[in-house]
Amino acid sequence: MTSHDGGPPRPDPGGVHSRAELGAALRDLRDSAGLTVRELAEQADVYLGTLSGWLSGAHAPTAASRDVFERTLAACGVPESEFDAWWGSVTRARVRSRSKTTTQPGKSPYRGFSAFEIGDSADFFGRDDDAEILFRRITAIAAERNPRSPIMVVGGSGIGKSSVVRAGLAGRFAADADAGWDQVVISPGTAPMEAIDEALAALADRSALRPVLVIDQFEEIWTQGEHSDPGEVLRRVLNLAAGDGPAAEQAPPVVVLALRSDFLDRLVAEPGYAAAAAAGTVIVGPLDRDGLRDAITGPARRAQLAVEPGLVELLLDDADATGDSSGVLPLLSHSLRTTWERSGREGMTVAHYLETGRLAGAVEKSAETVYSGLDDTGRAAMHDLLLSLINVDEHRATRRIVATAELRLDPNAERVLDRLVDARLATVGDDGVQLAHEALVHAWPRLREWVEENLERLRLEHRIRVSAEHWAMAGEPETLLLSSGMLDLIEALSAERPLRWGETERRMIRRSVERRDQRFEDDRKQVRKLRAVALAAGAFALVAVLAAVLAWVGLANTAHARDAAAHAHAESASRQLALESRRLRPRDSALAAQLAVAAYRISETVEARSNLLDTLSDPLASRRLIGDSFEVAASPSGAVVAVRTPNRVDLYRAGGAGLGDVIGRVAITPGALPGSGLVFTSDGAVLLIGTGLGMTEVDVRVPAAPRVSGTTATAQPVVRLSPSGDGRTVLASLEDAPPVLLRRSGDGWRPTAFPGTGFAESQAGVALSADARIAAVSAPGKGIELWDVSGAVPVQRGTHPLDGASNQAIRMAFRGRDLAAGLRSREALVLDTTDPAALALRRTVGGFTSYVNDVEFSADGTRLVAGSSDGQVRVVTVAGDEPDLVFTGPEPVGLATVAGDTVIAAADGGVLRTWPLRTAAVTLGSRSVFQIPTVGEQILVANGGPESAVGQWHTAPGPALVRSGPDIPAPSGDLFSGALAVTADGTTGALGTANGSVYVADLRDRSRPRLSPTGAPALGSIVETVAVTPDGRTALIAGLSTPRVVFVDIADRATPRILGSIEVSGGVPSVGFLSDDRAVLGSARGDLVLVDITDRSAPRAVRTTRVFNASVAALAVAPDGRSLLLAESGGGHLAQVSGISADRDPLIVRFSGPSGSITGASYSPDGTRLVVASSSGEVRLYRSAEGRVPEREASLTVEGAILFDARFTGDGTMVVASGNSGRLRAWDLDPARVIDAVCSSKSAPISTEEWDRLAPGEPYRDPCA
Repeated sequence: MTSHDGGPPRPDPGGVHSRAELGAALRDLRDSAGLTVRELAEQADVYLGTLSGWLSGAHAPTAASRDVFERTLAACGVPESEFDAWWGSVTRARVRSRSKTTTQPGKSPYRGFSAFEIGDSADFFGRDDDAEILFRRITAIAAERNPRSPIMVVGGSGIGKSSVVRAGLAGRFAADADAGWDQVVISPGTAPMEAIDEALAALADRSALRPVLVIDQFEEIWTQGEHSDPGEVLRRVLNLAAGDGPAAEQAPPVVVLALRSDFLDRLVAEPGYAAAAAAGTVIVGPLDRDGLRDAITGPARRAQLAVEPGLVELLLDDADATGDSSGVLPLLSHSLRTTWERSGREGMTVAHYLETGRLAGAVEKSAETVYSGLDDTGRAAMHDLLLSLINVDEHRATRRIVATAELRLDPNAERVLDRLVDARLATVGDDGVQLAHEALVHAWPRLREWVEENLERLRLEHRIRVSAEHWAMAGEPETLLLSSGMLDLIEALSAERPLRWGETERRMIRRSVERRDQRFEDDRKQVRKLRAVALAAGAFALVAVLAAVLAWVGLANTAHARDAAAHAHAESASRQLALESRRLRPRDSALAAQLAVAAYRISETVEARSNLLDTLSDPLASRRLIGDSFEVAASPSGAVVAVRTPNRVDLYRAGGAGLGDVIGRVAITPGALPGSGLVFTSDGAVLLIGTGLGMTEVDVRVPAAPRVSGTTATAQPVVRLSPSGDGRTVLASLEDAPPVLLRRSGDGWRPTAFPGTGFAESQAGVALSADARIAAVSAPGKGIELWDVSGAVPVQRGTHPLDGASNQAIRMAFRGRDLAAGLRSREALVLDTTDPAALALRRTVGGFTSYVNDVEFSADGTRLVAGSSDGQVRVVTVAGDEPDLVFTGPEPVGLATVAGDTVIAAADGGVLRTWPLRTAAVTLGSRSVFQIPTVGEQILVANGGPESAVGQWHTAPGPALVRSGPDIPAPSGDLFSGALAVTADGTTGALGTANGSVYVADLRDRSRPRLSPTGAPALGSIVETVAVTPDGRTALIAGLSTPRVVFVDIADRATPRILGSIEVSGGVPSVGFLSDDRAVLGSARGDLVLVDITDRSAPRAVRTTRVFNASVAALAVAPDGRSLLLAESGGGHLAQVSGISADRDPLIVRFSGPSGSITGASYSPDGTRLVVASSSGEVRLYRSAEGRVPEREASLTVEGAILFDARFTGDGTMVVASGNSGRLRAWDLDPARVIDAVCSSKSAPISTEEWDRLAPGEPYRDPCA
C-alpha cells in the first residue's frame, strides 16, 4: 500500500492479477477518496454501469476506455505519474494471466460468494473431475481440422461453473504446460464485441500454439443486450469456434461458453447452437460429500491452516441438512470465509464456526452487522433497497437483478449499497444490482419479516412484471393492457415509490393509462355532442328523438364494447393463469393442475390449452389436507391405506382410481409424547402403531370396523416398528434408548433389549427379516449393524460402515435377504445380507438432494419406494433396467409407500399426496433418441444406453409409456444410428446403423423380436433417415454424409437386399413416400425432389423444387399422400406442399414454426393435424388446411430438452416426442379427458387464500365445480 499527503494508504497496483483483485483495489481507491459510486461516476464522467462493473470485478477497462479509466483514477486522487502502473494492472486483469499460484500470506484461502480466478488454481479443490472432462473436450476440439463448435459449460446459478472455467481449467493447463495452452477469460458485459476484440488481441500478442477463449456468463448477451445485438454476437462466436476470425498465421481458439442452465433453452434455439449442445455439453452439477470435503480441507491444507477435528464433519452435516445441494456451495464458502476471519494462529475451530452462526447463521450475522451499523435513515433505505431486489412469486421469495440506472439510488441508499457490497452481500455489475446469494433472502430473519409484511405488495409487483413480460412477448397488443381497476392499484403503488418499475412495466402502464384516458375522453365527447345537438335543435321533442337515437346507438356500441372488453379480459386472465400454472407445476403439480383447468374454462386460449395438455405429461399429484402431523401405511394387498394422526387412525379404500374415502376409524391413546411407527402385519390383519406409551395393536380384518386389540408398554416412546413375516416378533426403535425385540408370549409380548450404548439423543433405524433371524439397526455414526436375533440374546454379526459423523439409515426394510436403507447422505442402498459379516452392495439409488427418510419394498418385492426431504418420491426396480419413476411435491416427504397402482406420501404440513403409479415421461439412458415411428399404440425407439439397443414401448391411458417387449440389441460390431421406420401393419422394422447398413426386425411377436442375421450395406456412412413404402416391401435409406440414396428390399425379413439408388448433391437428411411408386427427398440444399420408383431397381428424379435456402431438416407425408410438411434447418421455418406432380410446380404455403431448429414432424392419422418437434424443447400442434396456413392449436414443452422427433399415435389421441438424454414423453390431446383426470383425482380444491395469491383481482372459482 502507498500513502498520499498523509491520508489513508492507497492500494498497490502491482498486486493486481485478476479482475476481482482490480475491483477490490478500485473500491479501496474510492473509499480513500470518500466517494459513493454515483459521486465517483459523476466526477469522472463515466457511465454508471461501466464503473459499477469495474468496481465489482465483473469487467475490466478496455483500450478504448483508457481515458475514462484515468479520469476515474484522477477523481480518486491518484497522481498522473502512477497511471501507467495502474494500466499495467488492468492489462494483467483483462487477460487473466496465470502468473500466481501461491496463496498470499494473510489472504483468505476461501472466496466467500466470489468465484475462483485463474490465479487461484492452486486453492481450487473438489472439481477435478469436472475440470478433467472439460479439458478433454477442449483437447479433442483443438485437434479437429474440420469446422468446430463452441463447447458449452452449463450449470445452475451458484453451482461453481465460473470457478471451473477459470481456476479449474488453469490448473489443468498448468499440468500440461508443454502443450502451449493459453487461456483468456472474458464476460460479455455491455460491450461483448469489444470484449471479444480485446481477448483476441491478447491471444494474438502471445501467439500460443493452443489458444482458448472462455466467455463466462454468456447469458449477459441477453441480460445486457440494450447496447449490442445478441444475434451478431452469436454469429461471431460460431465463426470464431469454426476458425473464421484470427489471422491465417494464428491458431484458431477453442471457444468455451459458460452459461446458466436457465438460459440453455434460449441458446439452443439459435441457429447452430443446438448442434453444438448435442456435440457434448459439459454439465457442472452439485458437489457430492467427498467433493465438498475437498473444497473445505484442500485450501486449508495448502495454506497450512489447521482445522479442528470435527469441524469438517459438522460443516458437511450442516450442508446436508440444507437440502439444497445446488445452492449450498456459495453458502458453505461464505461460512468458511467468515470462520477464517475469526480464526487465529491455532487455526479454524468448531468454536469459531459456531460464532458465525453456522451455515445459515453466517449470512444472518453478516447482514445484521451491516444493519446495526446504520442510523434510522440508513435502515429505512436498506429496507426499501433490499425489497426492490427481491421477487415474490407463487411459492417463494427469490433475488432479482435490477438495472443500476433503474434503481436511481439516493445518497442514503448509495451508502447502504456500498456497505452491502463491501460485506459481500450484494454485487454490482453491468447487468445491475443483485443480492450476492439467494441465501440472504431465506437465512436472514429480519429480511424474511420484511418480505412477509410486504407480501401482498411484492406479489402484486410480481404480477405486474409477469403481465408486462407476457404483454411484451405477445407483441404489446392493446387487449393485454391493464384494466382500470388494476391501474388504480398500480398508481397507488407508484405514488408510494415511483421508481419501482422497469422500462417494460413503465411502458405498459403508460399505454394502459393512455387507453383509459382516451376512453374517458371519448365518453366526454359523446356527451358534448349530445348537448350540442340539443341546443341546435331548440326543441325538447327533437332533443328527445335525438337522445333516443343516440342512446340506442350508444347502447349498441356500449354492448358491443362491453362484450369485446369482457372477451379480452377473459383471454388475458386465461393467459395469466396458464402462465402461473406453468411456473408452479415443477413444485406443486396438484395446485398447478387446478389452475390449468381454471385458465382453460375462463377462455380456451392457445396458452391455456397448451398448459392444460402439458399437465398430464408429468405425474399428476392429488393432495389431501390432513391438517395434523401424520403417518401413512398400505396393507400388503394394497386395498387399504391407514392414516394415523396423534389420536386416531383412519382407514381408506384404495384401488385403480387411487385413494378413496374413509371406510373405518378408530381412536388411539398416544400418551404424553405421541411416538411414531405405523405398519401392517404381513397378512394385513393387524395394524401396529408406535405411541408414547408403547405399541398398540388394531384389528383391521374388517376395515369398516377396526378395533384396538392390545397394547404393550415400553420404557420409552416407540418411534419405529418392524414385524416379522408371521407377526409374532416385532423390532421396535425407542426414543433415546436401545431398540427392543418384542416376542409373542401367550396373549402378551416378551421384551428383549439390545445391548450397547450410542443410542442417547437418537432414534435408531430398524428392520427385521421376515424369518425373525436378522435385525438391522442404525444409529448416528454407527453405520448399519446386523444382529443375529434368533437366540435369547441379540448378537452382533457385522457392520456396513457409512461416511459422516451423523450419517445413519433413517429407515430400513427387508425383502428376503435384501435390505434397503434410506440414508442421511442423500441416497438409498440395497444390501445383500446373505453373509451378515460381509454385506454386499446390490444397488445405490441416487438423485436425491436431501435426507432419504423412508424406504419400502412393494408387495411383490420388485420395486423399491424411497421418499426424501427434497420432496421426491422415487420408485425404482430392484433388478433390471426399467427407468426410475420420480414424483415430486413442494414439501419434504417423511413416509412413502405404494398401494396397488397408487404412490402415497406423507408430507410436511399435514399434506397427503398421491400419484398414479405410471409416467408419461421416461429416460432411456444418456444418449439421444431420434426417430420414433408409431403404429397404433406401439412405438419403436433407439434407446439411449451404451448398447444402442432399439426399445419397444407403447402408450396407455393416463397418458403413460409402458415397455411392450424386450430391447433389440445392435448387431455385432455396429451400433443403431437412431434412424428407424416401421411398416403400416407394425410387423416389420427397418433399422439403420452407424456404419451405413440397414437391418430388418421381425416384429410379428413383440415378445420375441428377431433381427435379420445380416444387413444391407446401403451407404457406407451413418444412416440418418429411413422411410418405408405403404406396401411395406421397400425401405428408403439416406444421410447427410453421402449423396447416395438407396432403396432396399425388406420383404424378406431375414435377408434385406439393395434394389437401386439415386444420387442427390449435398446429401439427404429427410425422406418419405407419397405412394408405392413415388418417393420424396428433402435435400441439404433445401430442395424437394420427387422420385419415380415404378422400377425400384432404377429410381429416377422427375422434378426438383426449391423450397428453402437451407437444408430440409424434417419431412412428413399426409396419410392420403397429397400433402407434405417440410421444415428448414435452423430457422424455425415450415412449408406445407400440395399438388406434387412431375409436370407442374406444387403449391407451397410457408409459415413460421417454433424457435430453434425443427427436427421432426408428422401428420395425424386423419390428416387434420400436424405436429413438429423443435430443438428448443417445444412440440407444436397445428390444425391443417390444404392451401392455407395451418392454425396453431397448442405448444407443448419439455423443459431443458433438445427434441428430435414427434409422432401421433395410431388413433390420433396422443403425441409422443423424443429428444436428447434419452428422453421419451407422451401427451393426451383431449382437453376434456385431462380435465376429467384432474377433477376426479379427489384433490383438495384450491383455497380462497391460494386463489387470491395466485390470481389477484379475479373472482374465486372452484375449477372443478
